[in-house]
Amino acid sequence: MKARKMKRKSKDGNSEELLIIYYCELRRPDGCTLIPWRAGRCLAWDVTVPGTLAERYVNLTSKECGLAAARAADEKMKKYGNALPSMEFLPICIEVLGPIDPNTL
Repeated sequence: MKARKMKRKSKDGNSEELLIIYYCELRRPDGCTLIPWRAGRCLAWDVTVPGTLAERYVNLTSKECGLAAARAADEKMKKYGNALPSMEFLPICIEVLGPIDPNTL
């Protein structure tokens, strides 16, 4: 890991602060890792935390544990699954009360 040193004015404007910014060499300029995730494609991910007791999901979660996370993952896949053809999309969905979408693991 490399570090870059920069100086900037402090909040009071009377002194300078020394900032040390660390950056990883294993990233392209667009922030994507150089190591591919799967099938030579980079990983794009999105975290969603649906409310287990939200009105939108309560009819699902009252029947089976984890269905709010599964529904949220399905919605994310519909929205972003084919939006980035050069990347592998992974929705990460964890319900507020704990259950995780099985595909997240």
